[in-house]
Amino acid sequence: MRKLITVLVGLVSVLAVHSQQKDPPTNFGKVTLDELKLKECDFEKTAGAMVLFDVAEAYGSFNIVQNQTNPVQLSSEVERHVRIKIFNEKGFRNADVHIIFWNQDQEIKNLEAQTYNLDESGKIVITKLEKKLVYERKLVNKFISEQSFTFPDLRDGTVIEYKYKIWNKNFGIQNRWNFQGPIPVKFGRFEINFPEEFVVTVIPKCSLPLYQGSRVKDNRTIESYVMENVPSLNPEPFMTTPDDYLQHVEPNIVALNYQGMHTNTIVPWIAMIRELVRDEDFGGQLKKDIPRIEELEMQLKKLSDPYQKMTTIYYYVRSNMTWDGINTIWAPKGIKEAWKDKKGTAGEINLILVNLLKDAGINAHAVLVSTKDNGKINAVVADMRQFNKVMAYVTLGENIYILDGTDKFTPPTLIPLDVSNTQGLLIADIQTFAWGWKKLWNQQQRFKNYALLKASINEKDELTGTVKITSMDYA
Repeated sequence: MRKLITVLVGLVSVLAVHSQQKDPPTNFGKVTLDELKLKECDFEKTAGAMVLFDVAEAYGSFNIVQNQTNPVQLSSEVERHVRIKIFNEKGFRNADVHIIFWNQDQEIKNLEAQTYNLDESGKIVITKLEKKLVYERKLVNKFISEQSFTFPDLRDGTVIEYKYKIWNKNFGIQNRWNFQGPIPVKFGRFEINFPEEFVVTVIPKCSLPLYQGSRVKDNRTIESYVMENVPSLNPEPFMTTPDDYLQHVEPNIVALNYQGMHTNTIVPWIAMIRELVRDEDFGGQLKKDIPRIEELEMQLKKLSDPYQKMTTIYYYVRSNMTWDGINTIWAPKGIKEAWKDKKGTAGEINLILVNLLKDAGINAHAVLVSTKDNGKINAVVADMRQFNKVMAYVTLGENIYILDGTDKFTPPTLIPLDVSNTQGLLIADIQTFAWGWKKLWNQQQRFKNYALLKASINEKDELTGTVKITSMDYA
């Protein structure tokens, strides 16, 4: 039989009952008068909009092809359907939809979207989204793209609805499903529908009740995960990114059992790293020779201390290179072109920095990181999409330095604050594909403020004197 393992992490409440109430009808186009007349969210009355339902099904299948080196051909797709109630103008921003996908492995299919309103006579008026108003563009690198659109004819009380499929060309499953977002969710459901030959793990990361159900149909087991009345989650002071705190589940296909053979479907990190190092926009750039700049060469000739060389190169790069605001690990136009233009992505600038450091005899390597606004890294799942930036990792004796050429203020002695207390993936040797996880943390570096007050109170009860504030490290 098909194996599905549910792993409980943290404070997770998983109930065997599928749901406390009957699932809402989710037929596309079947918007009700009650939904259009709804005035507020009953469990979050200040919300400008509410997700009426957000349901998805991950459907997997496989075919056996004779006389092939790899006879088992796997495929999967995720079908998603969302309906949102707009209460007032504060909720209009939810009519801007951005569907992110991995363009080399995925394809968006069967996109439909409609707006629903009531006219003066109480009749439902439907406005369909025209296909010409759906835009597709590549994002910060050559792999990630998005389809985006904006719903027309928005008013107070509008209901919007859309659905689509993401087809995975090279097989896979959405490795995270969020039940929570910036507006409350009335009903959310994520289903996994796979043949019995698949071994799937599901890790719930929830603190609110999660309802789990299971049924069998046509030799397939359908596992269902449901949450109801989920409040919105909005950024708070000192929060890194809301994504780290959202109610969600993490499904993964780990193996395929077929005719007595057990095939592991998890891609290991070393395979990902080999692909990354061979990629011209990353590993290929680490092998480039950057044209020498006479001004920098003259400064380095006067130095023998490795630390002084490191800081000289670091300050030169961040002073002479302009960051275009794009965080990425890639160098799409190449570091030579970026060096010539004195402008580039975070990937281009920091790969330039690594090259210059290595050329000066400094023990420097590229380290892949996820900034705090991008979310935590799951080291168990090999996925390069978790990283949104590359930095320079320098070792001088027993001292470690993390350098970011896009940061105009952080001194080389401090780990950049947006990656401090996280972990990074070090590409130690591009020739041998050597790699390793590194904790980006220095116990001695803190946020320190010291205040020294010298004052006195005179006969008029007036306080006079001086205060000296000394700020250290991140302060």
